[in-house]
Amino acid sequence: MIEKLLLDIEDGQALGAASSLNFTYDDALMIYERALSLVKNEDGTLNHKLISKKRKQSSDYILIALTPLHYHEEQALVYQCFDNLETLYKSKASRDKIKQMLDVFYKKTNTSKSEIRFTFKQKKDFYKYFDTMCQILPSKYWRVNISCIESGSYINEKNKKSYRPIVNKAAQLRRIE
Repeated sequence: MIEKLLLDIEDGQALGAASSLNFTYDDALMIYERALSLVKNEDGTLNHKLISKKRKQSSDYILIALTPLHYHEEQALVYQCFDNLETLYKSKASRDKIKQMLDVFYKKTNTSKSEIRFTFKQKKDFYKYFDTMCQILPSKYWRVNISCIESGSYINEKNKKSYRPIVNKAAQLRRIE
């Protein structure tokens, strides 16, 4: 429903008319503004990792609905991954790297989420994993999020020790490459 809302807005339909899919106007406005914040860079230009440069605008609205990969592009990407994996599998050292990468993948994968999480203490594991994965699937198809959230303890209203997420301001301000 959200995707249809964004597509309708992008096609030139007014927000009020597009929000007729069981959204209240305020909810639709919030969804639209959050989608805009995702697809725009800080300088106001479109983020081309999310919106293809080749995609043509069909109205004066900013392109916000995600561009699905064309079937042939998806198929070509899969073939490229298999070719890269086959090339990697030719040497014994690369096979060991792939085995280590798969071990990390199976330990860290979560079937309900399409993400793999590493703590800052697991930086070496992350770089090994990511190095191998970038040899299989090119780096332009990856997205790495860095979170500066830690957990801090506090005493709740029942005088029990609880934990809550706290943003590490110093780490957040530090420049991360």
